Formats: sequence, C-alpha cells, structure tokens
Amino acid sequence: MSATVEINGRPITVAAEGGMYYVSDLDFGVSASSGGGDGIYDGLGFLSGITSNAANIRANDIYSSKGWRNNSGRYFSSGLLNKGANGKYVRGVQGYRNSANLAKNTAQSLRVVGNTAGALGGAVIVADVLVNSEITVSNGINAFMTGVSFTGVGAPIAGIWFVADFGMGVFTGRSISERIDANTPSLDWDW
Repeated sequence: MSATVEINGRPITVAAEGGMYYVSDLDFGVSASSGGGDGIYDGLGFLSGITSNAANIRANDIYSSKGWRNNSGRYFSSGLLNKGANGKYVRGVQGYRNSANLAKNTAQSLRVVGNTAGALGGAVIVADVLVNSEITVSNGINAFMTGVSFTGVGAPIAGIWFVADFGMGVFTGRSISERIDANTPSLDWDW
C-alpha cells in the first residue's frame, strides 16, 4: 500500500510494507539546509547527526551501570551479578554474566559508531564554514548539538533538533537553520 502527496511542488511517496513505513522520492541533497545552504553538507550533517544519536541512545538502552538487556529484549538488573544477603550468588549467575558482557560489548560497539558519526558531523560543520567563508548562528547551534549528542542525556535532545531542522526544510523548503540565519548576523570573510 502506498500514497503519494505533493508538498511544495515535490511528490513524496509513503509506502507501508510489513508493518514498516517508508518515505521515498525525497531529494535530501537540496531540500533542507543547515547554514550555508549547500545540499551535500545538509545531507551528510543530517545523516551523521541521526546516526550518532540513534547509536548512542540504543547503546544506553542495551547496557548501563544499572542493568542490561539480553538478545530478546528482557531487562536485567546489575544486582543479579552481586552476592545476596546470604553470601551466595543467584543460581545461573555465570549465564547472567555472559549476557551482561555481551550487552556491554554490543553497547561499546554502538558507541564507537555513534562517536565516529558525531565526529563526521563536526567535520561537516567545519567544512561548511570553510567552504562558505561564513560562520552563522546555525553553525554554532549545530556544533553545540553535535557535542551534546555524545552524552547519554543530550543525544535525544540533539536528535530532536536535527530531525526538526531537516524535516522543516524538507516539508516547507526552508529549514529552521535557514530561518535563524536569515534573521541573525553572521561572521563573513573572503579567502
């Protein structure tokens, strides 16, 4: 099942398949902007921001100092790994340890992916500034949100910013960043 709508003269197709929804026919290279308005920076910045946030949020969900999730999604408290009041471990503690170690290793791998994507996002911001010879307020906001995305608490906040900024550009033709930059001064120079 699919439906096509036209937004700002652009056709957008939404398809449902197997309980999942897919959006196609979007021109991510030109539709939205964060700062300079160059499509390649927008697409790379959006993808690295979302990848960074999603990986870090998922890593924190899989393993933390309070507990972990096993492969089937069941949550276990880290207290299971400690000795009980009687001085003995719970039955099957080694299996729980193995499950916790697997979750910890998976979370560490996801954090590496998230941090690498976040570093790529920072590099995209720097490239955008250097190519356009201009530092805008939205560059500062994006750099701040990229930095915040490395923290467990800040990752969802940064994710909301990146999705809202990019989504506004896709659906209205003008992103939040472009709206901010249009109404604020920037530091511009010539090479």
